[in-house]
Amino acid sequence: NTTISGNRAAHHGGGLLVDGGFAAIDGGTIVFNDADSDADGLGNGGGIRVQGASDMVTFTHTILAGNRARGRAGPTADCNQAAVGALRSGGYNLTGAGAGCPSDGAGDRTMPSGAVLGQGVLPLDAGSPPIHPLAIGSPALDAGPCDLADDQRGAPRPVDACDSGAYERQPVDLAIAIYLAGGVAVPGHPFSYTLAFANRSRDAIASAVVISHAIPIFLTDVHVEGAKPDGRVSPES
Repeated sequence: NTTISGNRAAHHGGGLLVDGGFAAIDGGTIVFNDADSDADGLGNGGGIRVQGASDMVTFTHTILAGNRARGRAGPTADCNQAAVGALRSGGYNLTGAGAGCPSDGAGDRTMPSGAVLGQGVLPLDAGSPPIHPLAIGSPALDAGPCDLADDQRGAPRPVDACDSGAYERQPVDLAIAIYLAGGVAVPGHPFSYTLAFANRSRDAIASAVVISHAIPIFLTDVHVEGAKPDGRVSPES
């Protein structure tokens, strides 16, 4: 549940350099990092570089895409390893196509590096903590089962299945309330009340929402503000 984004290294490992030991990454978002920022042609692994021949890194439910090495996308842009097998997929990852990351784990998905921003993730939200939200329709959505209970923000996982990366997209959560003007309705006297609704989701946009409200049968001379000729209320009212 960590975001590594917008970093640069003069040589190897723009986002992360592992040199000596073993590491496991679960629910990480490693995007838009650069290796070889000094452009001397000596830098690989814009996202991650595993330096030692005996080192090993396993990544699961992670986004490793959209990184660059030597100023461009390419076969070492996202992942680079000193020895074959040093980088291993634990499954359910989203990686850049042809950018050096293994994608042979269960549920692994790939996408073109040029499509990561906009179709995979959205620009960095500089909130607390800074994080890349997932785009609508992102291939990182509902990647598969996971052992994580929440995302980097503390939002619960999973929603349906766990998303790849540090961000778990939350569902629409509509709430409807009725407010009576003045707080009381006096028998035989006119009164008014208001229907209010809100989407309490942290992420999801509610669209094509239909709200039905039955007028109590004991009310007469009902007037609905914002009503259309067929009795429907416009979304603006």
